[in-house]
Order: sequence, then structure tokens, then C-alpha cells
Amino acid sequence: DKVNTKFCMRCGREFGFLRAKHHCKVCGDVVCKDKICSSEDLLLFLPEDSKDASWALYGLEGTPEKEPRVRLYLRSCVRCHENLQSLKAKEMQCVEDEVKTEQRLTVEKQGQGGS
Repeated sequence: DKVNTKFCMRCGREFGFLRAKHHCKVCGDVVCKDKICSSEDLLLFLPEDSKDASWALYGLEGTPEKEPRVRLYLRSCVRCHENLQSLKAKEMQCVEDEVKTEQRLTVEKQGQGGS
């Protein structure tokens, strides 16, 4: 039972007065605040120009340039953080590929129009 666990599910150290329990908001595992176990840099936010929520790992690519007005920082365990980092990298690569494709199609279209 994750709620009643007495030990961090990452490092195995016992929770107590100086080591508080925290839940990973992604997988639900109970972890300590130690940097090797969890971090609080998962940012959920509402972009100024959108009604759809977005997410980023604070300090990495995809983080808004200025602090969003509507935001929430959540704790994630190291394993989920690594998975989210990989997912964000794939997302950014897809966006980059889409831009390159649009640019290529624009150049091709301009080339056909000039013939």
C-alpha cells in the first residue's frame, strides 16, 4: 500500500521527522524530497494565448519565457521525470520536423509557380 509505506520507493530510506513523504503526481509512488528521488519542476500552465493547458519541465526546452499567470508546480519522481524529459524531447522534435516539412513544401510550391 503506497499510502502507508514507511520507506522511499526510490532510495529506500525511512520516512520520519526530517524525511517527509511526497507523492509523485505522475505515477503516485511515495518518495522523499531528496534530489536523487524527486523534483518539483513539472510545470502545468495555461498559456496566455490558449485555453488548453500545457506542461513543461521547468528550466528545459518548452518552458515559457515568462512565468505564466496560471501555473502549478508538481513533484515527480526521478523515473517519471526522465520519462517526461524523453517525451518532451520527442514532442519538440516532432514540432521541428513539421516546421521543416512546411518550409520544404513552401519552397517546392514557389518553384512550381515560377515555371
